[in-house]
Amino acid sequence: MIYGRDRELNILNQTLKDDRSHFIAVYGRRRIGKTYLIREAFNYRFTFSHTGIANGNLAEQIYAFEASVREAGGSPSLKAKNWLQAFEDLKELIRLSSEKKKVIFIDELSWMDTQNCDLLKALESFWNGWASGRKDIVLIVCASATSWMLNKVVHNKGGLYNRLTAQIHLSGFSLGECEQFIQGKDIVLGRNQILQYYMIFGGVPYYWDFLKKGESLSQNIDRILFEKDAPLNDEFQYLYASIFKNPSTYIKIIETLAKKKAGMTREELIAKSGIGNSGDLSKKLFELESCDFIRKYNAYGMNKKMPYISWWISLRFFIIDLWRENLRKGIF
Repeated sequence: MIYGRDRELNILNQTLKDDRSHFIAVYGRRRIGKTYLIREAFNYRFTFSHTGIANGNLAEQIYAFEASVREAGGSPSLKAKNWLQAFEDLKELIRLSSEKKKVIFIDELSWMDTQNCDLLKALESFWNGWASGRKDIVLIVCASATSWMLNKVVHNKGGLYNRLTAQIHLSGFSLGECEQFIQGKDIVLGRNQILQYYMIFGGVPYYWDFLKKGESLSQNIDRILFEKDAPLNDEFQYLYASIFKNPSTYIKIIETLAKKKAGMTREELIAKSGIGNSGDLSKKLFELESCDFIRKYNAYGMNKKMPYISWWISLRFFIIDLWRENLRKGIF
């Protein structure tokens, strides 16, 4: 069952009810539930479904794509060497489908965009030159690299400009939606406990799914974070590595921001982190903000031209350390 996604479900479900084709981009940070939302919305029934390969080269990406075409019932006519050829095989698969609406789901699209490849040209040709001229295509592209999706698809300045029929930026649950989520799992926690868990993990559904019925909040926290081989023991490192190709600078920014609860100005961030003041820093800050890892805000009474930047879960390192210390002391 899906909680807190009524608007998004309505957008996706509506695509099956009208007589035109749709091109939808779904983006948001990893663990936020993008793939689960799409699969549930369409009851796991797709004419074609494919997920890009993390760190795969062009040949590996195309091979996997062709394998997905074959698994969906297609018969690739040749060994594709580029994306234009691979999308021709996808077209043929769609032509053979007898389904009223052909739902095409391409997950982790950014991973497929390897260096000097023609992926975006092929996607543009597929949609502009073919799919948009039909009435039975629902094309859904998804990526966790939010900044890539915004730059390459949502705000594309080339052939994909203004071609989306809808976009879904999936964010975390609100406190109320988190409460609905655990009630749906028949887990009993007081609102104060829900708030404490939310302060540690935010509204990311994947993290709330680790809660177990019959365990206290402290027992859950200990099992999820601190036990040997705890499921989220290395989450911080793996999370950034799965989104950014070279995550070290991004992590340095986050760790620097986490040391000051109220956030920092750009100048303070540069001074504390040692990262140079450049366009590359601006790009990385934009990417982190797009992925909902940081936020900009203007402190009351401060210069609006110098907004503060904060890690939206900057308190969590402090809280996790506090939990660890109290657990050791046997306070909880």
